[in-house]
Amino acid sequence: YQYMLLVDEAHARGEIGPGKLTILAGSDFSLRQLDDEELKKVIAAAASELAGAEVRVSVELRQDKTGSKTDKLDSFMNEFGIKEDK
Repeated sequence: YQYMLLVDEAHARGEIGPGKLTILAGSDFSLRQLDDEELKKVIAAAASELAGAEVRVSVELRQDKTGSKTDKLDSFMNEFGIKEDK
């Protein structure tokens, strides 16, 4: 399921800097799913192999142009009082 979020720009985008890959999550839901230590280790290993040097991976919440941190799924969950199991 995490792979599906990674390949959809609405859920995740990447920014590359010196020795660092930042995954920008498109919503709180995506952030919770993608900010996983095992997933970050796998991505860091692949990125490091491609770069030929160590690459650190972090996951942050992306701010859209309106500054909103919620998407339709988050809004729906909040409206109906649905809590996500962690």
